[in-house]
Amino acid sequence: MEKVTPSIFTEIVVEGIASGEADTDLDGNITFDDLHAYVVEQLRARNSRQNPQKWYFGLTGDIVLAANPNPHARALAEDLRARVESEDARVRLGAVIDLDALARRSDGRRAQAATRALEALTKDDSRAVSAAAKAALADVLDHNQEGVGPTQATPSGENKNNDVQATPEAEKPFAETPKVVHLLPPQLSKPERVEALPPSSGATGGKTPSKQVIAFLAIAAVLVVAGLIYLAARVSHSPLPQPAPVVASSPPSENDWLAGKRYMDTNNFAEALPLLLRSANAGNQDAMNSLGDVYYDGRGVAQDDTKAREWYQKAADAGNGDAMFNLGWLYEKGRGVTRDPTKARDWYQKAADAGNIRGKGALARLDSN
Repeated sequence: MEKVTPSIFTEIVVEGIASGEADTDLDGNITFDDLHAYVVEQLRARNSRQNPQKWYFGLTGDIVLAANPNPHARALAEDLRARVESEDARVRLGAVIDLDALARRSDGRRAQAATRALEALTKDDSRAVSAAAKAALADVLDHNQEGVGPTQATPSGENKNNDVQATPEAEKPFAETPKVVHLLPPQLSKPERVEALPPSSGATGGKTPSKQVIAFLAIAAVLVVAGLIYLAARVSHSPLPQPAPVVASSPPSENDWLAGKRYMDTNNFAEALPLLLRSANAGNQDAMNSLGDVYYDGRGVAQDDTKAREWYQKAADAGNGDAMFNLGWLYEKGRGVTRDPTKARDWYQKAADAGNIRGKGALARLDSN
C-alpha cells in the first residue's frame, strides 16, 4: 500500500496540537481560535496560498480542542530555549544566568518555566552547568519563599515547616477551673490558747548589752568603713576598661563577589559564576561589572557582547565607575551596540567624574587625537 502523505494543512494542525505550539495565548489550553491563528501563521511562513477561514453561529465562550501537552515550553523565548538545549556547555552555562533572572523577575508561567528549566539543568552532564543550576535554583526558591510565615500550611493542609499551629478558639478544649490557693490558715475548729515561747538561750532577757560588746561593734564598724574608703580610692585611680574593638564584617554580597573573583582567577567557573550571580542579584555593583567581563571575554560562557553590555549597564546605573568606562569602550568600538563616539565620550566622562582612572585616561586619549 502506498504511504499517504498528509497535506500541509493537516501536518501543521497535528504538529501544533502535539507539540503545544498552537497554544498561542499561553493559557494552557489549545482553543479553536488558538489553532486557527497558529495554522494561518505557519502557512504564511511556508509560503502556502491556503487561507483557512472560520465562522461562528450562536457561539458563547471558547471551544477548547485540547490541553497543551507541554505548557511551559513556549513560555521561554525561542533563543533562550535554544541555548538551554545547546550542545555547547558554555552556552548552557550562560543560559543558567538568564533563567535565574527570569525566574526571579517574572510572574506566572514564564517564572515557572524558567524554574523548571533550571531543575532540568541541575542534572546536566557538565559539572559546571549542573553546579551553577543548583546554586541558581536554591537562590530562586529562597527568593520565592520570602515573606512566607513560619506556620503557613501547604495546599494539602500539612504544616510546611513542621511547626505546631495554634488551635483555633472554636476547637480549644474548655479551660480547667483554676485551683484556689488559700494563703490564710484555716480557722481553728475550737479556740486555742496561744502561749508565749520561752526566751532562747542566746537572748539577753531584757538586759542592757555590756560595754565590751559595744566597743567591739564600734571597732568593727570603723574597720568596715575604712576598707570601703580604700576600695573607692583604688577604683577612682584605676583606668576604665576599654571596649573591645569592633571589626566590621563585609556584607554577604561582598563576600560572594570576592570569593567569585578568586575562583575566576583560577578558571574555576563552576564555583565562580553562581557566587557572582548571587552577589549581583543582591545588588553588588562590582559583581554586576564582573559578570559583564565574563560575557565580554567569554570566560566560562559563550562570548556575548550584548549580554556584557546589559550587565555593564546595570552596574553603571548602580554607580560603578569601571562599568561606566566599559560602556564607553563598547560604544567607541561598536561592540554589542551601534558605534557612537558621542556616547562613548559621555560614558568616559561619567567614569572620570566617578574617579575612575581609566575614564580619565580615555578622555585624554580622545582629546589628543
